[in-house]
Amino acid sequence: MMSRRVALPAIRRAFTLVLALLGTACADSETKPTESKSFWVRQNQKSRVIVFVHGVLGDARGSWTNTETGAFFPDLVEKEPTFADADIFVAGFPSPARRASYSIDGLTEKLYRDLKNKGVLAYEDIVFINHSMGGVVARAFVLKYEKVRPKVKMMQFFSTPMAGADLASFAAAFSNNRQFDGMRDLADNTYLQSQQSSWNAAGLGRSVKSSCAYEVLPTYGRTVVTIASATLLCTERHDPIAANHIDIVKPRDADDDPFVAFKLSYGSVYNIEDYISLTQANLQDHLEALSGSGPIRSFSVGEPIDLSGMVQDAQRWRVLNWRFESGGQLLLGSTDLSLTVRGRLIVPSSGKTLFASGWPGKPLPASGLDRGQGPHGAAGSGHNGQDGNDGNPGGPGEAGGPGTAGARSGDLSLVLAALPNAGFRVSLVGQNGGVGGNGGSGGNGGRGETGQPGKYGTFG
Repeated sequence: MMSRRVALPAIRRAFTLVLALLGTACADSETKPTESKSFWVRQNQKSRVIVFVHGVLGDARGSWTNTETGAFFPDLVEKEPTFADADIFVAGFPSPARRASYSIDGLTEKLYRDLKNKGVLAYEDIVFINHSMGGVVARAFVLKYEKVRPKVKMMQFFSTPMAGADLASFAAAFSNNRQFDGMRDLADNTYLQSQQSSWNAAGLGRSVKSSCAYEVLPTYGRTVVTIASATLLCTERHDPIAANHIDIVKPRDADDDPFVAFKLSYGSVYNIEDYISLTQANLQDHLEALSGSGPIRSFSVGEPIDLSGMVQDAQRWRVLNWRFESGGQLLLGSTDLSLTVRGRLIVPSSGKTLFASGWPGKPLPASGLDRGQGPHGAAGSGHNGQDGNDGNPGGPGEAGGPGTAGARSGDLSLVLAALPNAGFRVSLVGQNGGVGGNGGSGGNGGRGETGQPGKYGTFG
């Protein structure tokens, strides 16, 4: 009885979530036209194509569209230079909330028909980006059509329930859509069990680079796909996304985490070297891009760059990747720098100092002042009838002023999404002030005044 009491609240929450999801999907289908047909976003006869596959209760357009900004994920991909070498195709299929529809195996057949009919299968290289159940469908497609396998080198998954989802079992009880059956929990799901073992047996875990992103925020108070389920069979990146199950594939813009996660995965697999070379001469030209204004970029540094005198305000740089060449250094002086690297930090294997507060061996100049000569000594007093004595010696010169205090080193905040490929050093130490100048020599004392001659005596 105790176990039933503990389980009841969880069952009630799951039941409420299923009703909310199904109710939302039904309301959307009545008020908004859904896009169940597949279509091209870019078709320029490239050798590679990126295929978007949506999930259950979704459609080819609404699943990928941010409701606040209107940004459409495939459009963001089209505008990004990283993906300039690929065409873009969006697969669509019906997925009603309660009515009968394709099973997952049936969707695999429909996906094949659409890709074949639209010429997608003629491409040399096919990349799949999948949301939720779309990942199960895409994996089933690769498994079923062996001739296509050599073309698929990369797959990106967003909250795909490769180990199933317990909510699918509840949804199956209220819906005639058989797609829910294929996503039940792995322990009771022979379809997913077979797919997992077949994927490994076919060696696709080695030949297909699989990156996964998983939801961090709850949907109607509950996680739809767990981390364990969303990352099963993935061989590359595991990215947490601060979004719920529905919004995880609706990036606000090209700087939002879902888009950046896919961009990093794609760039890593296909070795996209889109680095902007930073130098002392062109730093000012790239400050806006370094601040993250516009599309996030990758930068490389091949020479020492001194920020002192170049920038006055504290700097907040946000970059995709950052690469130090063998001669590269960032010298902060007293400038505060916050550097966030969303992807990879690549450094030389020498372990040299890459971040420092100033030029090595270049201390601040001495700034003590030479106070000049001391004042002359007072003149001596003359005596009656004789020359005066020499004046007193001049007083000593005043001491030289002290050197200026050492310069304050700038603060460095380094935020990394991944550990760098090699070790490096950071040196942020204030420099010593210069030595004060010597005081001047005292002046010579003045000569004593000539004594007055004595007066003659008077005759008696």
